[in-house]
Amino acid sequence: MRNDKEQDIDLVVHNVPNQDNVVIDKKADERQLKLKLLQSPEAKIQERFSDKNLDRRNEIELLSGKVINLDEEREVLQKIIANALKDYSPRVPQEYYRHIFRLNNWVIPEGKIREKPSIVGRFTNEIIYDRYNKSVLPELKRLNPYIKLGMRNFKHFQWLSEDGQSLFDGYIQDAISVMKECSDWYGFRIKHSEKFGVTFQLNWEKEKERATK
Repeated sequence: MRNDKEQDIDLVVHNVPNQDNVVIDKKADERQLKLKLLQSPEAKIQERFSDKNLDRRNEIELLSGKVINLDEEREVLQKIIANALKDYSPRVPQEYYRHIFRLNNWVIPEGKIREKPSIVGRFTNEIIYDRYNKSVLPELKRLNPYIKLGMRNFKHFQWLSEDGQSLFDGYIQDAISVMKECSDWYGFRIKHSEKFGVTFQLNWEKEKERATK
């Protein structure tokens, strides 16, 4: 008794159109086609789990067309993110905060700047942490979530490895160097973005003002 699958295969075989170059031995040709049809599900499974396909499954293609390799992203995180939280010690120099206050025309307190507007945290994310690979800041936010609005338990840099902290120190000094050359915050953000490739959204009103100067 022939099962439904074999009957379906026979139907496919007998409906294959004849061509001039079809082999004369039709029986042998039918056997070859049946074998191919019977083996195709297994072949698809093997192809799915082949090294080439596994490599493709580790990649994500963005709408922009850019392909992100998840294995490479994981290697970056392992290099930049620490295995465990590090003890806190001040890492951001007061000079960095003083320039932020100056460029924004905020009143600079005497002595150490302890209280800072909450937007300063966003500034630091954009001009410092955004210079890392794009997967780093989201991972830091995951490891160091808000405990209440605008407040986290730790500083992001406490979750950086030695390599990550070394880069952090360099990024801070880069920012300070550009700040020294600027007289306002918007001008600094433009110059910093151009120099280090950090994404910054232009303000068209300010751009019109700059164009008339």
